[in-house]
Amino acid sequence: MNGDFGVFEIDENSLPIVMRYIAPKFIVILNLFRDQLDRYGEVDVIAEKWQKALRTIDERTTLILNADDPLLVSLAKDVKAKVKYFGLDDHRLLPQNGACDDSTFCLFCGARLSYKVNYFSHIGEWFCSVCGETRPKLDLSSWQSPLPGLYNRYNTLAAVLTARECHITDDHIRLR
Repeated sequence: MNGDFGVFEIDENSLPIVMRYIAPKFIVILNLFRDQLDRYGEVDVIAEKWQKALRTIDERTTLILNADDPLLVSLAKDVKAKVKYFGLDDHRLLPQNGACDDSTFCLFCGARLSYKVNYFSHIGEWFCSVCGETRPKLDLSSWQSPLPGLYNRYNTLAAVLTARECHITDDHIRLR
């Protein structure tokens, strides 16, 4: 292939395998849910594989993570890559304080996580009242999504933050 950029959407279980063959400049991770349990096992198994793979990258890679997912934040521990975070900071949204099936415990101390705002499942403005871990400072928290829905707001934030990290100016970032 001949080109300056390549964008690959990689299956959860394939990321560590693909990383053996490429040295990505950016890795964007949106979330980790139990939707693939029938194929891969617990989310913790996938997260362990990801963390092991991410420890092999160096400072030339930028890791772009959804700060609202506590499991993803724990992936940044002990990585050499530059880490940038996106997430929602919109307390006007109706919180969905319902079932939280994934990542209910602090991955730093094991205590149950608490939420200032819970957008859905385990995604939100989380904190641990025992060890003090909290959602990291957001590098990007607002941008008008061209598509409706909460998932699309996260997708848009991830795309815009990645574009900015590629030194694309806001004037050139157009979402339709």
